[in-house]
Amino acid sequence: MTIDERLEKLAERHDALVLSVELLLASQKETDRRFKETDGRFKETDRQFRDMQRETDRRFRDLAEMLDETRGFINSLAEVALKHQQRLDALDRSK
Repeated sequence: MTIDERLEKLAERHDALVLSVELLLASQKETDRRFKETDGRFKETDRQFRDMQRETDRRFRDLAEMLDETRGFINSLAEVALKHQQRLDALDRSK
């Protein structure tokens, strides 16, 4: 193999390496772009999830308060019913 042939092969290899590096660079740029896009979507989804979680927590607190109030109302009604029953029992005994 002559020097000219060797130089020709080296030039071909060099060109192939340059093309490979260019393809890798383009691929990396695309990967970086996709990553940024995906990261942006992830952050938006995370923000929405946290907003929903805060809203759900608020609703559960409201529901717990309503249940406490309802328990109080039921206890009051139970006391009224018990007193009413006691009055009826007293009336029945006095007859």
